[in-house]
Amino acid sequence: MQKYKERTLIKTNVIMFEWKKKPSKQLQKRYALAIEKVGCCVCRRELGLMGDNIQIHHLRGLAHNTGTSLKSRKWITLCAYHHLTSNDSYHHSPFDWESKHGTQQELWEWLQDQLDNES
Repeated sequence: MQKYKERTLIKTNVIMFEWKKKPSKQLQKRYALAIEKVGCCVCRRELGLMGDNIQIHHLRGLAHNTGTSLKSRKWITLCAYHHLTSNDSYHHSPFDWESKHGTQQELWEWLQDQLDNES
């Protein structure tokens, strides 16, 4: 008999998150603010659009060394198209994606500016 870890679902009006461990209330509010006010960082920055099916992308790479830990404060919001599902998604080709849309660090800094202006 297999045992499954209980997961926490957090629902905003845009997307439902699923985590193995529930993040702090402060982090939940920051995620929700980014999703509702900014949307996809790439769509918003390049096209002025919010994007659909917004997801949290935790910064990756040797320079960041953050993985997907909930303790990591470095994350950006991306639509499914720019995150996972297309040939223009980060997980399809990180090098090509960053050369086209900017580095994860640049987008993270841009997102922080947007959130600070919304607060």
